[in-house]
Amino acid sequence: MASKTTPNFDPSATCSVVSPWLERDDWADGRVVDSQKATAKMDAVICIAIAMVGMAPLGMVAMAALGPMGLKVDFLVIPVIEMSVVSLVVVAIGMRYVARWRRFSGSMFQMASVPGEIGATLAGVARAAWKVDLSGGVVAELTCFHQVIIGVGKTRRTHKRKLWGARQTISVDLAQGDPCQTAIPVQFDIPRNCEPTDTSDRRNSIIWQLRISTTGRHPSYTSLFDLPVFRMEEKAGAVAADPIVLAAPRRKCSVGLGD
Repeated sequence: MASKTTPNFDPSATCSVVSPWLERDDWADGRVVDSQKATAKMDAVICIAIAMVGMAPLGMVAMAALGPMGLKVDFLVIPVIEMSVVSLVVVAIGMRYVARWRRFSGSMFQMASVPGEIGATLAGVARAAWKVDLSGGVVAELTCFHQVIIGVGKTRRTHKRKLWGARQTISVDLAQGDPCQTAIPVQFDIPRNCEPTDTSDRRNSIIWQLRISTTGRHPSYTSLFDLPVFRMEEKAGAVAADPIVLAAPRRKCSVGLGD
């Protein structure tokens, strides 16, 4: 599969094309949200909606039992109870997704400078709005991959090919004295021959993704961040490093949210 190339620079293009990282608010702000947040929220909504539909027959039977039909609805009791039990299980699953969505809402990667630059150092801090146990360290992995989406609906398939990657183990918490958050410093040197981010075609894109997770078979913390990484021959539009970007801001305490 041939690698994807970046279109030639067009001086007459709009600002969003010249500085494509400005197309996403979190990229432009340098505070990248966890890419799992939207998925977790949608999963929670779907689970709860399915559960509500499944519980509807129970209400209908209860109303009928109180009406003129009386005991004539007995033959419906067993299947309705079965559907209700299944619905309660779906609700429980939905609540877990809600908890995941809340967790990812409090997870972000604060970039030292925007965008990340090919041939330079990508640095920043992964922040979680709860305390993560770093006693076993966390693994940070930065990956560039070519993603191709084929087909639609049930025939939809996503193919990913890794173009470059690096990983490191980190045990430092910049917010060590703060029980309400975790701040994990990350730094990677990106080679000059890497491909830049290109999401202009969602079905054929180049994606840079940072994955951070605690070690072990069942990680207690996992975050995924899609990062803007570009060639910066032209420095116009880039945001300089914030001298206080590594400072740990105070947050509303969410102790126990990550358990």
